[in-house]
Amino acid sequence: MRLNDLPYMASYVNHFGQLETFRKRLEQYTEKNGISFFQQLAEGIVAGLGGQSEIALEHFAMARLNVSARERYTLPPLFLLAANCEWFYERTNDNRFIEAGLDYARKYNSLDATELWPYAYLAKHSNSGTERQMALGRALFLAPNLEIFSSFSNAEKELARKEFDKNNLFTKQLPKTDKVQI
Repeated sequence: MRLNDLPYMASYVNHFGQLETFRKRLEQYTEKNGISFFQQLAEGIVAGLGGQSEIALEHFAMARLNVSARERYTLPPLFLLAANCEWFYERTNDNRFIEAGLDYARKYNSLDATELWPYAYLAKHSNSGTERQMALGRALFLAPNLEIFSSFSNAEKELARKEFDKNNLFTKQLPKTDKVQI
């Protein structure tokens, strides 16, 4: 079993009623290989699928703390956390999952303001009208034809576009100066 397969295996075995067997194998794997991002994410998924939302959220938080700067990830770890939070919110209607997902999206956005997924996540889930509108405008700029936008009214999208056009962070010009600053 590859390390990055662990979270997907947790979801997969659940469909076949093998969650407890997987939980034991994950325990053995952890004893042998130690704690990692993917191991903690898998633990969170197992807990969530077992109806233990609080423990799932704790494992997701621990997964975030176990992101390794040396490891290469196919998908951004904060995206994986936010996506799983959304998935568990849809299964449980527990707002704590959305709040955690929003936190992961905001953290990633502060690291990379050019990535689409945090804006789409914030536009879909934020309770703050200002944050939601700003995120929607930026997401529409980056990928105007996403399916997620069908849930927004045309008026919401138009207002978000207008606000974005006034404050487009992607086209801001540096002040002109005669001196080169180093």
